[in-house]
Amino acid sequence: LYFLRLASLSFLVVNLIRSVELIDCAVKALRVCWFLSASIGIAQVALYALTGVPYVIVPDLEKALKPTPIGFLLRAHGLNSEPHALSAFLLTALPFALHNLATSRGFRLVAGHGIVLNVLLLGIFLTWSYGAMLSALLLIMLFPFYLWPRKSLHFIVGMVLIATMLYFFDVIGLMVGAMRGEYSV
Repeated sequence: LYFLRLASLSFLVVNLIRSVELIDCAVKALRVCWFLSASIGIAQVALYALTGVPYVIVPDLEKALKPTPIGFLLRAHGLNSEPHALSAFLLTALPFALHNLATSRGFRLVAGHGIVLNVLLLGIFLTWSYGAMLSALLLIMLFPFYLWPRKSLHFIVGMVLIATMLYFFDVIGLMVGAMRGEYSV
């Protein structure tokens, strides 16, 4: 059975990469899945905040809640039983969303891709997974190197200046303290 699944998955992947049109179609379908998954996760958290009823697929409700600086909150799960699965799924969408936003022309496309990017980032944030949040931040920081490789020195100088300012104002110490404190379950 395992080999049958592997063979069928290989068959599907090979058929998807046969032409550029099929690859574009697969990426568009994945974009829709990513956006819907993030939207479902956001809706779960919003419904819990409004009604107090958790609409999640988890065996133990205590694992669905996380202590945060603003109290116990529901972690966004989407259609997964684990919030880390949703955050990992949404992290795979982030480079595509950043690329679409950076290369789109026209107000409608920029606004649409901006909304999609913000929904994905909010979905990642609402999983309350610090690793996913740091990964998203790292992806956003490294994306300009991919898009504009000739301006790499400018980006490095800018990041060093930002890191120096964060160190000077002790923002990094506050973040580390919050992650190590009572809210880092």
